[in-house]
Amino acid sequence: MGAIIAYIKTVPPVDHETNGQNFTPLAKILAAAGVLGDLPVEVVSHDVHVIAPERGVSVEYGEYLVNTNDCHVCHGPQLNGGASPDPTTKWISPNLTPGGELGFWTEEQFINALRTGVTPSGHQLNENMPWQGYRKFYDDELKAIWMYLQSLPKLEQYTE
Repeated sequence: MGAIIAYIKTVPPVDHETNGQNFTPLAKILAAAGVLGDLPVEVVSHDVHVIAPERGVSVEYGEYLVNTNDCHVCHGPQLNGGASPDPTTKWISPNLTPGGELGFWTEEQFINALRTGVTPSGHQLNENMPWQGYRKFYDDELKAIWMYLQSLPKLEQYTE
């Protein structure tokens, strides 16, 4: 990561204008009708001076990891579940607050589920959940995410 950052710092800035969104005609209709909801580019912070909290097992660092890994895109704005961002599918993501199934898991079970893709009850995580990437997180990162999720209010599962 350090090498990538060092390289990027050597590249001169580019003042490049894009030609806007490149949606297909169908996607333009769906976006205009509000079917696609808020696009990530519309909800992500555009603050160029984002400062990451200090690494470690903390609620703040866990919140940072959840936000930078776009968990809200699928699990909803309050992380209590959400409809698929793909309007052609009908799955609903699970509630990550203590009001959902995670409220009955231990930290160890949470980490194991993200490492193996299998929940404590033996179910395979949804194919849309990118657990293969999360299994590569350090233990402290997963513990921080767990700590943040446990700090959330107990909310009911989103059902549409």
